Amino acid sequence: MAYVDSYSLSHRFTDDNTALDEPGYQEIVHQCNSVNAMGLTRQFYHFALACGFAPSNIVDAFYALAEEYGKAHCGYNGESK
Repeated sequence: MAYVDSYSLSHRFTDDNTALDEPGYQEIVHQCNSVNAMGLTRQFYHFALACGFAPSNIVDAFYALAEEYGKAHCGYNGESK
Protein backbone atom coordinates (compact mmCIF):
# COMPACT_ATOMS: atom_id res chain seq x y z
CA MET A 1 0.00 0.00 0.00
CA ALA A 2 1.33 3.42 -0.91
CA TYR A 3 1.54 6.18 1.63
CA VAL A 4 -0.05 9.51 0.84
CA ASP A 5 1.19 12.81 2.22
CA SER A 6 4.68 11.43 2.69
CA TYR A 7 7.59 13.81 3.25
CA SER A 8 11.31 13.29 3.05
CA LEU A 9 13.92 15.82 4.17
CA SER A 10 17.59 15.16 3.52
CA HIS A 11 20.85 16.97 4.13
CA ARG A 12 24.19 15.76 2.79
CA PHE A 13 27.39 17.36 4.00
CA THR A 14 31.00 16.77 3.08
CA ASP A 15 34.39 17.50 4.54
CA ASP A 16 37.35 17.70 2.19
CA ASN A 17 39.74 17.30 5.10
CA THR A 18 38.64 13.85 6.23
CA ALA A 19 41.06 11.21 7.38
CA LEU A 20 41.21 7.80 5.73
CA ASP A 21 39.05 6.26 8.45
CA GLU A 22 36.28 8.87 8.08
CA PRO A 23 33.56 9.13 5.46
CA GLY A 24 33.81 11.62 2.60
CA TYR A 25 30.21 12.64 3.21
CA GLN A 26 27.42 12.07 5.69
CA GLU A 27 23.69 12.31 5.14
CA ILE A 28 20.75 12.93 7.43
CA VAL A 29 17.41 11.66 6.11
CA HIS A 30 14.16 12.37 7.93
CA GLN A 31 10.95 10.80 6.64
CA CYS A 32 7.39 11.05 7.86
CA ASN A 33 3.85 10.68 6.61
CA SER A 34 0.28 11.53 7.52
CA VAL A 35 1.00 14.86 9.19
CA ASN A 36 -0.86 18.16 9.01
CA ALA A 37 0.85 21.54 8.64
CA MET A 38 1.66 21.79 12.36
CA GLY A 39 3.03 18.25 12.41
CA LEU A 40 5.17 18.89 9.34
CA THR A 41 6.52 22.05 10.95
CA ARG A 42 7.46 20.04 14.04
CA GLN A 43 9.13 17.43 11.87
CA PHE A 44 11.14 20.12 10.09
CA TYR A 45 12.20 21.56 13.46
CA HIS A 46 13.58 18.16 14.52
CA PHE A 47 15.28 17.75 11.14
CA ALA A 48 16.96 21.16 11.49
CA LEU A 49 18.15 20.19 14.99
CA ALA A 50 19.68 17.00 13.59
CA CYS A 51 21.46 19.12 10.97
CA GLY A 52 23.13 21.11 13.75
CA PHE A 53 21.12 24.31 13.88
CA ALA A 54 20.69 25.86 17.33
CA PRO A 55 17.10 25.79 18.64
CA SER A 56 17.00 29.58 19.03
CA ASN A 57 18.10 30.05 15.40
CA ILE A 58 15.32 27.76 14.18
CA VAL A 59 12.67 29.50 16.28
CA ASP A 60 13.89 32.93 15.13
CA ALA A 61 13.66 31.75 11.51
CA PHE A 62 10.13 30.38 12.05
CA TYR A 63 9.11 33.67 13.61
CA ALA A 64 10.51 35.65 10.67
CA LEU A 65 8.68 33.38 8.22
CA ALA A 66 5.43 33.75 10.16
CA GLU A 67 5.79 37.52 10.02
CA GLU A 68 6.64 37.60 6.31
CA TYR A 69 4.12 35.10 4.99
CA GLY A 70 1.46 35.86 7.60
CA LYS A 71 1.32 39.48 6.48
CA ALA A 72 1.35 38.52 2.80
CA HIS A 73 -1.31 35.81 2.93
CA CYS A 74 -3.29 35.96 6.16
CA GLY A 75 -3.38 39.54 7.43
CA TYR A 76 -1.19 38.45 10.35
CA ASN A 77 0.00 41.39 12.46
CA GLY A 78 2.24 39.64 14.99
CA GLU A 79 -0.42 39.66 17.69
CA SER A 80 -3.38 37.81 16.20
CA LYS A 81 -3.43 34.23 15.08
